[in-house]
Amino acid sequence: NLSQLEPLPATDSINLNLDIASSYNGNINLFFTNVSNATTQYILDSNGEISFPAQGQSGVIQFYFTSQDNSGMNYSNISQPFSITLTSEGLLSEASSSIMPVNPIFAYGQESQLELNLFDDIGNSLNNQIESIIWTLTNPNLGGIVEDAIDPTIAHFIANTGNGDDITGEVRATITQNLNGSNITIQLSNSILVKNLI
Repeated sequence: NLSQLEPLPATDSINLNLDIASSYNGNINLFFTNVSNATTQYILDSNGEISFPAQGQSGVIQFYFTSQDNSGMNYSNISQPFSITLTSEGLLSEASSSIMPVNPIFAYGQESQLELNLFDDIGNSLNNQIESIIWTLTNPNLGGIVEDAIDPTIAHFIANTGNGDDITGEVRATITQNLNGSNITIQLSNSILVKNLI
């Protein structure tokens, strides 16, 4: 049924059903290539149904069949595999999202605000569609960071004071989106430099 080849959201599982004649008595193999271009072979049972997990990212999956019946007749569509386009609209994208400001430099004791800009691959803002955000610092000597009480995409950073040496590390935001019952988690990071600017 070629209607199964319509584009799908990347968060949906992929369900295929090959119509097999009741009189067919051969083996049927399915070769499935995921969005990362890895191919796996599956053996179909007589009902012709098979499911693949959600790919979690946009791209194209491909599949083809090979079979041989008991009379030795072979069939394959390897030269013209079927494909399904997976769309990323509404799916949180690590590549398209960021922490602002980028790689900031702060003075000892400086207070500043960090903000997330969260998007899908086609530029839709997802800041108001987030399940949870966890802000952390890789080096506690950088200072302290606290999530905003109203807007979790904002964090308040207070730089430590030091003894004249630079303090380096990263701020990280672990962001979870719940989309159609599935959790998608990405992690964003920025380098931070705290130094004596006097």
